[in-house]
Amino acid sequence: SLRSVASLPRLRDLGCYADAGLSEYGALAACPLLERLDCTGSRALSGAGVAQIAAACANLEVLNLSWCVAVDDAAALALGRCCPALRVLSFHGNQRITDAGVDAVAAGCPRLEALDLNGCARVTDYLRRTG
Repeated sequence: SLRSVASLPRLRDLGCYADAGLSEYGALAACPLLERLDCTGSRALSGAGVAQIAAACANLEVLNLSWCVAVDDAAALALGRCCPALRVLSFHGNQRITDAGVDAVAAGCPRLEALDLNGCARVTDYLRRTG
């Protein structure tokens, strides 16, 4: 349970790899120093859940959402709005992220150095657009 994380206010790195029941995102509000979060394969994690994480953890620099199949553009919009320090982000294998989500991240995360969109079938070749 993420509730136990509340007793670790100095936590900077958290792995929740393939946590099918990942919930209680509000507990991460007790971890304002969190910089790295790996949620790879957490199938129950939704866009709304990522929005809660983004609001609570504005210092996130590395976020892995690979194979989090319920994550959608709501996650990307929240990350663009709340996480300007984000440097590394992976949406690898996610079928619900679209160009609109990628645009929100690009606009709101000026420090982004690495973005993994492999397997994101709804992301077109937006990099070729002009204007």
